[in-house]
Amino acid sequence: MSDDFYAINLRLAGRLCLVVGGGRVAARKTAGLLACRARVRLVSPYLVPPLAKLAASGEISWLARLYQKDDLSAVTLAFAATDDPVIQKQISRDAEERGILVNRADDTPSGDFHLPASLRRGPLLITISTSGQSPALSAALRRRLEREFGDGYALLTELCGRLRPFFSDRKMLTDCTKRLMAAGLTEMPPEQCEAEVRRLLAAMLPADADISSLLRGIF
Repeated sequence: MSDDFYAINLRLAGRLCLVVGGGRVAARKTAGLLACRARVRLVSPYLVPPLAKLAASGEISWLARLYQKDDLSAVTLAFAATDDPVIQKQISRDAEERGILVNRADDTPSGDFHLPASLRRGPLLITISTSGQSPALSAALRRRLEREFGDGYALLTELCGRLRPFFSDRKMLTDCTKRLMAAGLTEMPPEQCEAEVRRLLAAMLPADADISSLLRGIF
């Protein structure tokens, strides 16, 4: 079915994830996991250069051999990214026995989850999924969103996050967010944007609010 996926963002920082495979697909999976500060155990007799570099630097734990069942020990998620269908199926079976969710690069419907196309702008993360029906369409939609959501949205998202402690009333926070969005901040050059943000915040926050501290590191 195409409607049985549960949308979720996982916090994987510090959690161990298994990637089986040493090719380009495994490299993409590994890069995504490291970006989330997950710990990666990689199992493969060989590695493409990007993975070899990560192994040499100690950023990932590399087991230079074929997959074994115990490689799933203490793992949160598993990624089967080999070119051997027999090994892929074995990883799925072993993971299911241990209650571990597995992603299969060769056969998305046979896995427990798939990775959506994603666009990140600082704290803002936009994901696009066709429920596995068309990765090409997901990629095309991502490219369209790249043009619509530029780097200015990283600033806007960070700013909105910092404002939350100032508003105990949810409606007031929502109104503040709407005013910031309506101001066109994401399209302004940095100097103009900072001046406009200071003007807006001076009108919305208490008189004793330290706006300079609030904005430190954003501009």
